[in-house]
Amino acid sequence: RISSGKFILDLNGKTLLNETKQTIRLQPDADVTIKDSGEGGTIQTNGETSQAIHSYGTLTVEDGFFKGAVGINNAGTLNFKNGKIEAGTYSAIEGSGTVYIYAGTFESSGYDAITVNTGGTAYIYGGEFSGSYGITNHGTAYIESGEFKGNSYAAISLISGTVEVTGGSFTGTDYDDGYNSGIPYGE
Repeated sequence: RISSGKFILDLNGKTLLNETKQTIRLQPDADVTIKDSGEGGTIQTNGETSQAIHSYGTLTVEDGFFKGAVGINNAGTLNFKNGKIEAGTYSAIEGSGTVYIYAGTFESSGYDAITVNTGGTAYIYGGEFSGSYGITNHGTAYIESGEFKGNSYAAISLISGTVEVTGGSFTGTDYDDGYNSGIPYGE
């Protein structure tokens, strides 16, 4: 747990692992930048429902590999510049905070690549997103670029809120019922 202060965490090719719980938790007054000056720097949890990182503060990711049931749960401000997130049971990135994504790879084997919860805002300028849905939105999402793939359903699922799309590519899996079609779902 990081309660307050401004820090830079250089993974330097090393692994931070928590077998059962979230590996890093940032409180609202914490401002952390994560980078990897080596190769293969990883933040991982093996907990069945745990996050690699749970952030209420300000988190900037310059590079690194993140793995958990949830990659990053964000209730603060997340600036994701590059890196890779692999999530199992839930989303690679989810939360009700503000997210800025510039590049990276975001994969979920069991849920959506990114989930914007109620009250959350996502600004997506690039990246590769792959999950059951590429993105599920309950908040506000602005998509300028990126590759979104719905491996089980649509590339975009608009449950509530708004999504503004000005660029990017979207590939979904077609189903005959219309609800789970390859086209974006929602109004």
